[in-house]
Amino acid sequence: DSLVRRLFDEQLGTQTLTPIASLKNRVKKWKQISGKQLSVYIGDICDFEFLEDAFKSFEPHAVV
Repeated sequence: DSLVRRLFDEQLGTQTLTPIASLKNRVKKWKQISGKQLSVYIGDICDFEFLEDAFKSFEPHAVV
């Protein structure tokens, strides 16, 4: 989720035709359903420092 649809709606002062749950609510729902905590990293993948910090804290096995 790039959050771009929410950003466009906010910038244009419009409401989406297809409701979009907030990221906070989606993470909360995931925990309720799966029992697992989901970590969220919001940043630009072109920002190497952000990406490096996210990878260090998450330590993924693979990136696709």
